[in-house]
Amino acid sequence: MVQYIDLTGELTLESAQPIIDTLMDIRVKNEAVILNNMALKYKESHEPLYCDQVVFRINSPGGDLYKLFEIFDLIDILKDEGVYFSAEVSSIAYSAGFYLLMKMDERYISEWASIMYHSMLTAHDYINIYDAFDDVDKKIKLQKKLDQLVLDNTSIPKELLEKHQKQDLYMDYDDCVNFGIVKEYDDIEYDKVE
Repeated sequence: MVQYIDLTGELTLESAQPIIDTLMDIRVKNEAVILNNMALKYKESHEPLYCDQVVFRINSPGGDLYKLFEIFDLIDILKDEGVYFSAEVSSIAYSAGFYLLMKMDERYISEWASIMYHSMLTAHDYINIYDAFDDVDKKIKLQKKLDQLVLDNTSIPKELLEKHQKQDLYMDYDDCVNFGIVKEYDDIEYDKVE
């Protein structure tokens, strides 16, 4: 079964929850199938996963990275179970939307779409200046992980990411093709877990 999930608009606490709930539902139902299959003597008797493919439709200006990290964790768990992830972008995938795109096995981008990478934003409302320094240090570590995710899943040069740490990097369809962001099924090797 294929499950479609929309990320339309900003990723907020409220808009992220239905996405997380859908991924959790897939996880619970897939795990029940996996447990039942483990009890069966013959592999030919095994039932297929409840859901073996998730398609994200991403059209988002970005949003809450901490909710995105919750989604990342569920994606990783489901990938370990054999679920295949793809994404379609018809308008924009900025910031958190862009990073979500990087977690996909397969990526389709409309010729009209715009993609944007930028470094994490931060704001401080602290009384103690040292709390602000500690927060910035933690966010720098997270940004390095996000940058590595981009480097591992595209051909964007590290120097280009570093150049755009203080300025947004916008990419059109041609840029996405050149940087390996468009990643269609024919372009990748895929060994699905049985």
